[in-house]
Amino acid sequence: MPSKSPIYRWVHEAEANGLNYLITKKSHKEYSQDFKLSVIEYHKLHEISRLDTAIYFKISPSQVNSWIYRYNHYGVIGLRRRPEGDDR
Repeated sequence: MPSKSPIYRWVHEAEANGLNYLITKKSHKEYSQDFKLSVIEYHKLHEISRLDTAIYFKISPSQVNSWIYRYNHYGVIGLRRRPEGDDR
C-alpha cells in the first residue's frame, strides 16, 4: 500500500464507531440539502478535519469532501439532489 492514510482512517473510524463501522455498505443513501449543509457548517464551526466530520456524522469521508467541493464551487445550489446522469 503506497500510503498509510487509508490505514490511519480505518483505525480512527473503528476507534470512534466500532469495528462494524468498517463494513462496506452496499446501499446508496440520498441526503437532503439541509443535511449536507449542516455537515459543512459543523466542519467549519468546529474547525475539525473532514475525516472527523465524517466520523461524527457516520458518513464517508469522500462524501464530506465531495459536498465541501461542490459547496465551494457552486454554493448551496451545488448541494441539491442531482438528476441521474449529472456528473457535475
